[in-house]
Amino acid sequence: MTAPIEVRVAGGLIAATSAVFVGLGLARADLRAPLIFAAVGAAAVGLLFTRLRPARPVAAGLATLLTLGFAVLALGGGPWWVRVVAGVLAAADAYAVILLLTGPSRAHFGGARHE
Repeated sequence: MTAPIEVRVAGGLIAATSAVFVGLGLARADLRAPLIFAAVGAAAVGLLFTRLRPARPVAAGLATLLTLGFAVLALGGGPWWVRVVAGVLAAADAYAVILLLTGPSRAHFGGARHE
């Protein structure tokens, strides 16, 4: 059985935001934080592929950490374009968390059945 669209979109968003942030780090010639964010994002996406029962809440927690990290960057100092990109990435990861909290996502990971 394939994963519901909510899980696939959430995984895609988490992977895409991590990749965009690594690209942003390459543009700024500073890869320390982007590589950490990419590792957290890869762990979240990897968990979504396992389909184990605790994978969804752990992946949602990791995506929440990414959201908070991007929000801190968006609200902190730095060039305006970095803050704008970080704000968009924070919004995308927040949407991924919301998708992981939906009924079809819970049902896919063995939680409450979706009707």
